[in-house]
Amino acid sequence: MISAKVSVFLLLSLPLMAQTSLSTLRGKVTDQSGAVVPGVEVTAEEISTNIRARMVTTDHLGNYEMPDLQKGRIDCARS
Repeated sequence: MISAKVSVFLLLSLPLMAQTSLSTLRGKVTDQSGAVVPGVEVTAEEISTNIRARMVTTDHLGNYEMPDLQKGRIDCARS
């Protein structure tokens, strides 16, 4: 009986050990009237290092997603 409880505990603990410290940044680009803006390049830059972390292009709904960013202070800009 004890070994069954230990096995369940170990199986349930495995996903916790796989967690990372990465983040995902999501957003939507709109103009002054609130209309979505597709095809815009959005850049994320790490403030502490001034290194460009990621550049993506908004989809047809103006949405963008930047997965697997290191946690920290990020500055976003569009072009």
